[in-house]
Amino acid sequence: MIYFTSDLHLGHKNIIEYEDRPWKSVEDMTIGFILNWNEVVKPNDEVYILGDFAFQNSYMTPFLITDVLSRLNGKKHLIIGNHDTYINKQSFNPRYFEEMVYYKELKINGKFVILSHYPIEDWNGKYYGSLHLHGHTHQPDSRPEINRYNVGCMLYDYKPVTLDYLLKGGNTHDTI
Repeated sequence: MIYFTSDLHLGHKNIIEYEDRPWKSVEDMTIGFILNWNEVVKPNDEVYILGDFAFQNSYMTPFLITDVLSRLNGKKHLIIGNHDTYINKQSFNPRYFEEMVYYKELKINGKFVILSHYPIEDWNGKYYGSLHLHGHTHQPDSRPEINRYNVGCMLYDYKPVTLDYLLKGGNTHDTI
């Protein structure tokens, strides 16, 4: 299976309050994400994280980010977001990412899929049925009428989602 998610913001204390996330602390949030992720993702699955995986600070150090990545199932691909500054730190070990890029184009089940952290208005193949998946906005701005979908974790019970789930109209009111 191939999964998508974004904007986990591990280590970001204020995001818990800003978004009314269901955890009391960054430690609880970290454990919650690991449990949610591994409930859905199996070891051989592919997961595309569309940016802002972690928010580096005194709690969420590059070493701890590496540790969390080692505990998450699946083969992880990072589409770099604005808060993924830890990837440039010497103490961060990138071995748990298959790749770290700013933009990616995939073909999944005959569908051309464009991945970026940021929502974009025009993308390769937009007028020929290609899809655009993104994060960043933290708002339910999926626009199936133009084939653009926000995969922010906060919109999907803090779990990665599949392309089929998105295309079938999966949203925050559904059970994943």
